[in-house]
Amino acid sequence: MNLIHWLFFLIFFSITPLIQYTTGQFPLWLDKEEAYPILLTNLLLITWIGFYVVGYYIRKPNNKKTSFAEERLRIGKRGVFISVYLSFLVLIIFLYVFGLRNMLIRGVYREVLYTIHPHHLMMFLDKFLKVIPALSLIGLLVMQGRWKNKKQWWFLTGSLVLVNLLVNNPFACSRYWAGTVILGFIVFLFIGKGKKKGWVLLTLLLGILILYPLSNEFRDKALKTIKVEQFNVNKLPMLYTSPNFDAYEMAVHTVQYRKRAGITYGRQLSGPLLFWIPRSLWKGKPVGSGRVVARFFSIPYENLCCPLPFEGYINFGVCGLILFAFGFGWILSSLDDYYWKTFGLTFPSILSVYYPFFLGFVFFMMRGDLLSSFSYTAMFIIAGLQLLIK
Repeated sequence: MNLIHWLFFLIFFSITPLIQYTTGQFPLWLDKEEAYPILLTNLLLITWIGFYVVGYYIRKPNNKKTSFAEERLRIGKRGVFISVYLSFLVLIIFLYVFGLRNMLIRGVYREVLYTIHPHHLMMFLDKFLKVIPALSLIGLLVMQGRWKNKKQWWFLTGSLVLVNLLVNNPFACSRYWAGTVILGFIVFLFIGKGKKKGWVLLTLLLGILILYPLSNEFRDKALKTIKVEQFNVNKLPMLYTSPNFDAYEMAVHTVQYRKRAGITYGRQLSGPLLFWIPRSLWKGKPVGSGRVVARFFSIPYENLCCPLPFEGYINFGVCGLILFAFGFGWILSSLDDYYWKTFGLTFPSILSVYYPFFLGFVFFMMRGDLLSSFSYTAMFIIAGLQLLIK
């Protein structure tokens, strides 16, 4: 998780902003001549780095033993069985709602998805139910050593692979979820304790710098409208100045928003914490911070990010940024430490299932906004709790 954090910083707060600044082409409307907000943004990012490092490393010498209740966190065979059955039920539901053809490409998948009302039902289907097959498959994989009937294990595992290829088809899923699933399985299958991780870092760099922007071609297209010639690597320099890489500019605009409108005193934090309350019941429920900034500056396109450091800044100013940095470093350090201490144990904990996917959520949360990333992470965690049934 620490690696993902620094990788995000390298790409979204270093490489692509440098390209945007030197070319004078930012994704939205920022002018490179606006020196003050750019300088202040850089100073705030340096502040984040300092307090994140403190939060990540300060706990290590003092917490050699985990405080988790390990027995309660161990997954059970009965829970894995229940999760597998739920995965088949999810496949049936998806085939009924979408149809096989509409589950193949993101454009047509989104068309059907956005016709589902009310909104919380759509979220339940897309952000909760489709998580279950992915967690079930990892659950089977971590239980392989304890599964006595190997033929049964192979049958269930093979079936879950097919279910995931349909329900979690990377060409139909949102980019954050496709990247989370792919990265999760790569880490689980190929990264072990003590193994070299340099090639994984290289793979992630190539994936984010090349596949991430090019994947946007699938966003609103049906299968028959996609053409191979559209995927031109020569487009990459232009893609680095597109809204796919708007994190740094939105950080600058959040600084500008803070200067003109002031801080929100935690209002933008209440939305993520109380995400489970429908807007139909909470008329004044906050929208994402990226949307708040977009509306303040009258940007027609409101689906914009707000990087995690500046979620703290928009809520409580510099103190909020420092608190978020320290807390985020502490949380990532705790999860990293616990996962690798318990890696390969005979009785795996549920973190063995969650952790590989958490890497994608770290990236998603760093990019923001917090309302989406936190609520999706919470639903992801809840979707795997049946694995704890003994």
